[in-house]
Amino acid sequence: MNALFFRRVISLLERIPLSLLMPFFETLGLVYCLFDGKHRKIAKINLDIAFPEMEEEKKNMIIRNSYKNLSRMAAEVIKIGHLDDEYLRENVIFEGLENILGPHGEGTGVFAVTAHYGNWELMASTFGKVVANIDVIVRPQRESFINDYVNKKRELFGNSVIVKFESAREVIRRVKGGRIIGVLMDQDTHLHRGIFVNFFGLPACTLDAIPRIAFATGAKMVPVFPFRDPRNKFRHTVRFYPPVNPDTEDRDDFVRLSLQNINAKFEEIIAKGPDHWLWLHRRWRTRPPGEEAIYDI
Repeated sequence: MNALFFRRVISLLERIPLSLLMPFFETLGLVYCLFDGKHRKIAKINLDIAFPEMEEEKKNMIIRNSYKNLSRMAAEVIKIGHLDDEYLRENVIFEGLENILGPHGEGTGVFAVTAHYGNWELMASTFGKVVANIDVIVRPQRESFINDYVNKKRELFGNSVIVKFESAREVIRRVKGGRIIGVLMDQDTHLHRGIFVNFFGLPACTLDAIPRIAFATGAKMVPVFPFRDPRNKFRHTVRFYPPVNPDTEDRDDFVRLSLQNINAKFEEIIAKGPDHWLWLHRRWRTRPPGEEAIYDI
């Protein structure tokens, strides 16, 4: 995609009211779903792993709704910066803030641990706007102009970006400085960056850097998820849950138990609202040595 063309299209889309932009994007998402055979197949494999007893039509509906959720999210991200304080305070409601602000008030950093669920981007931006500025750990986009655009949106309300895989020392510095750091922990990672922890009953290679830093610094790991209101698609409730730090002084046990707790919380939330998770990612791609590949895509 040409950078100039991208900027012109975005400039046009930003002028459209969200009430019109969202249904337009929902239609685009469902059309894209029809032609995106590769990711539909990945999503189907994932759903077979997570919900083996679920009816096929239900799985297909979840896949379609997953595309729709991503489309809604894209429309809202485009409008970040054009939604005023009143809109954000009325349509993004925070619950359980004591679970994040309590540990944060103790003087050390806190990890806000989340997944590709609901509109995680709007959640982080709104928290930075109406509660407190945070740092977010991100994976770079392939296209530099898209990467620049998305990061500009992320930093619009005072949040800052830390680039994933280049960030360990910087994360430690900011944790020791008492920052809240948002991190997505539901995607596959390489063997040298994670350990295998069960996720929906199957070992999944899970990033272990965050609990290692938490162990070294005493930072709490607080799960948080955004939930879109089924009766009003423009409204979200963001819930913070109690920290998942295990009570052990052994580092390896701490890391393993932390990741088990995090994945268990992810399972709980996804099982209750599977339409809102990103099923299009190859979550179980990395396998233990000797195991066959799950995805042939």
